[in-house]
Amino acid sequence: MASHFGLGAYPIAYSPTMNDTSDQWLFRKEDLLAIPSNTSSQYSSPVGKHGSPDTHNWRARGCLFIHNVARLLGLRQVIASTACVYFHRFYMRQSVTQYQQYKWQLLLKSREIAVLENCCFDLDITHPYIYIDKLAMEFGIPVYIANSATAHVNDSMRSPLCLLYKPEVVAVAALYFAMSVHKWSFNRYLFNSQAVKLPANAQLEVKACIMDILDFYSSEAKAENEAFKLQQQQQQRRRRQQQQQHRQKEQPRRA
Repeated sequence: MASHFGLGAYPIAYSPTMNDTSDQWLFRKEDLLAIPSNTSSQYSSPVGKHGSPDTHNWRARGCLFIHNVARLLGLRQVIASTACVYFHRFYMRQSVTQYQQYKWQLLLKSREIAVLENCCFDLDITHPYIYIDKLAMEFGIPVYIANSATAHVNDSMRSPLCLLYKPEVVAVAALYFAMSVHKWSFNRYLFNSQAVKLPANAQLEVKACIMDILDFYSSEAKAENEAFKLQQQQQQRRRRQQQQQHRQKEQPRRA
């Protein structure tokens, strides 16, 4: 997809690094494998550690829970997205086995300072939405493309994309992704933007970000298929049990 927009080839192993040393919330992909939830040694049981697929699953479930709560409370999307960023940042420093999701309510009520400390009291979040709007206005991008890009950003909140890329990079990647999905022809170059200042290695980061968005949707689709298959198996099992119970009831009558 990246080459479709003339972005060229890029090394598969590429992972963005933190150019700005003041930004402590950008990580490399290998850093995500070394989080406490994956490496915790204080639990002797295998339950105390999580592999990469498990990490993806509980991150996605946690953010989905946040989005559902925000929707029930009638909160704006930006509030849910901000909470998701805090969520991802918190679990870069703490283990999900220690702060499990069913304890969140107690944690937020009694240990709010612990949450703030682990987020380094860094509560000022810049989201990609503002950059999507600026780029759309600057390059005359249709509203439906901008809305689609915004939807992709919302979906990607269920993944640690916000820990890997600057928000302006995510905005450009989401716009290119939306253009491809809608097959909208675009012959201008977002990297020449005057309204949005992009990092020097923006092209590499945008390409990697697009691939991560693709991987995220692929993982989501795979999880949905597995859940659907499991649901079908459970339904078939229930039908067999009902049929067996029905036959057992019929046997005494025939006798």
